[in-house]
Amino acid sequence: MNSLNPKAIWILFLFFVVIQNPALAVKRTAMVFVDHLKSQSIETQASYYGRLKPLKLFKVYSPLEAIIIKVKVQEGRKVKRGQVLATIKKNVIDMDINPLEIKSPIDGFILNANTIENNLVLKNQPLFSLYDGMTFQTTVHLSPDDANKLKIGDKVSVNVSDNYLNGKISTLSEGIDPHTGTRSAHVWLESKKGLRPGQLAKVIFTLERKKGFLVSKKALQKLPDGNYINLLEDSKIKKIKVFSKRRHNDLIEVWGKGVNAKKPYVVKSSVTPLIDGQNVKVTKQKR
Repeated sequence: MNSLNPKAIWILFLFFVVIQNPALAVKRTAMVFVDHLKSQSIETQASYYGRLKPLKLFKVYSPLEAIIIKVKVQEGRKVKRGQVLATIKKNVIDMDINPLEIKSPIDGFILNANTIENNLVLKNQPLFSLYDGMTFQTTVHLSPDDANKLKIGDKVSVNVSDNYLNGKISTLSEGIDPHTGTRSAHVWLESKKGLRPGQLAKVIFTLERKKGFLVSKKALQKLPDGNYINLLEDSKIKKIKVFSKRRHNDLIEVWGKGVNAKKPYVVKSSVTPLIDGQNVKVTKQKR
């Protein structure tokens, strides 16, 4: 069995001493990358889903008791204002009159056709339902906690088929549904994107807007008693304890005593972990 080199034994001894006594590492000069804390706008959002429904419905009624001679449109078809939807004739035995044309009152789409050819219809019986294709609504069911942060008139973002549209809350229920434990909200939106009833809509609510500090996930140091970030003071590390909340794109919101925009913080270091009071040298600073 070969004996260990005395030099190797000495190196191993120093290694274990440093491991057992981290304070010795303070004497090492770490190379660090730093950035400055910047106060910025932070939003808390929540998303819910609903199906689109036409906001404005237009009904077309029969003006008299009649027989449907011809239906000229189908559900979902686009129509122009004044376009003939159907023709009818008066329901009088052995007596024909000139057919009466039923026309569209708007530029829009047929939602429902409530009659078929050769059917008898009564006076004021609904024949067609139309919608304009530009104004829609959707109903979503919110958690009570989220609903408490919203109000009627709040603006929202609505994603339909990867198109982001503007909307607003038109109604917000006060009571909680005992079956679902939610509060319902109606959202209105307008669009010329060719939306259709039944499409899935993702409604994005902004629950909170505030100013705060965001740092990279890598800059947060987790220790047994909590989370810390490393500030830089006179080329030395000063650890400060922070409260934190995960945001997006690997960013962490931090707050607490000592968190301000006056001093730079360490983003990355050549030594892990950094120790309070340790000497460091800045190799790169973000602008």
